[in-house]
Amino acid sequence: MPARHRERENLNGKGGSSFYYLANPQTSVRVASEGITQTCDDVVGNYPRPNPLDLSTIHTYHPVLDGRLLGGGGALLRELIAYPIDYHPSPSDPRESFPFLDEVDRSNVGWQLLAKTNVSLPHVDLPSFLAELPEFVSGVYAMRLREIPKLVKEYGSNLMKAAAAGHLTWRWAIKPMVSDIRTMLNFMDAVERRERVLENLLVSKSVKRKAGLGNSHVDFPETEVFLHSSTGATIKAKRKVTHSSSMWGSVKWKLIGDGGIPTTEAGRRNAAYLQTLGITSRGALQALWEITPWSWFIDWFAGLGTILAATDNTIPMTWSENCVMRKSRSDTRFELLPGSWQDWCTISGMPVEIHERKERYLCAPILPFIPSLQPLVDLKAWSILGSLAALKSLRR
Repeated sequence: MPARHRERENLNGKGGSSFYYLANPQTSVRVASEGITQTCDDVVGNYPRPNPLDLSTIHTYHPVLDGRLLGGGGALLRELIAYPIDYHPSPSDPRESFPFLDEVDRSNVGWQLLAKTNVSLPHVDLPSFLAELPEFVSGVYAMRLREIPKLVKEYGSNLMKAAAAGHLTWRWAIKPMVSDIRTMLNFMDAVERRERVLENLLVSKSVKRKAGLGNSHVDFPETEVFLHSSTGATIKAKRKVTHSSSMWGSVKWKLIGDGGIPTTEAGRRNAAYLQTLGITSRGALQALWEITPWSWFIDWFAGLGTILAATDNTIPMTWSENCVMRKSRSDTRFELLPGSWQDWCTISGMPVEIHERKERYLCAPILPFIPSLQPLVDLKAWSILGSLAALKSLRR
């Protein structure tokens, strides 16, 4: 599987002139390059099997200045004709925010992808729902639900406590219940889809599944830059850099033998009902884990719930061609600072700084799920922990 590196440029030279009409007239010419630069790292000779890929595309645009500066009596002192600005666009690499996935990262993402695409996963996790229902009705969830109307009235000393309780009530009671109800409304459609999957597996013995793996967005602090500071013209601007990323993956699941799939239509319909509801031995194990106190917190770091979902083998299957794709992008926005340039010259636009990356990783899990410190920078995680801390401190 030999590696291959390629580079390509589609750049245009932009030239302009600056004239000085003084005692010693001077003329200067500047040429700036703009356009697209690409690099591609991939492999050859391995088609049609999946291969890693890293495609980098950089877009740049260089604005120009035009203008005539007149002196006393209307004498022409300076003239700019399509003169490129001093600033050289240099897009930041989105890898600063979304680094290359190393072996541990690829294995962890591989577990997440299997957990999301596993054919055996239920549509409605009925065992977990039933296990949590008594606690929801008679325990702390019911208490929190009764407190919701009071949230509007509880100001002053109880404001922080009310906010924290309300947040936890929504996060751990109302939101999951609404999600379960919405899911159950689509139950019959899910059964029919599961039955079709079982029928197709009997014929093709494999199925390709895709799943999203999340989007991310990073904003960098705004800075001030000089776009131009020569030729008698000064132009300053605010520069704002934003990084964004979208990641998804696909897996080919292959049936082991006949997978225990019933050959009769009635048998497949019954199996589809049970699997859609999660009424299986693995469904019971998953329910036991879900109702374990603080299992949600352990999952943030250890990913045990992810492993349980990934290894659910209700339908005996193996996986292959595990691929994760990531598209990341760096965008830069400029805004001229009022009063930072002379009115005798004009600028043709703003610099363009765009850096795009398209990556493909082979992400079959080869290591145990390695606990991640990513939750430490997850605002959602901190909001939950903050609410718990607020309730604890306010009870003292």
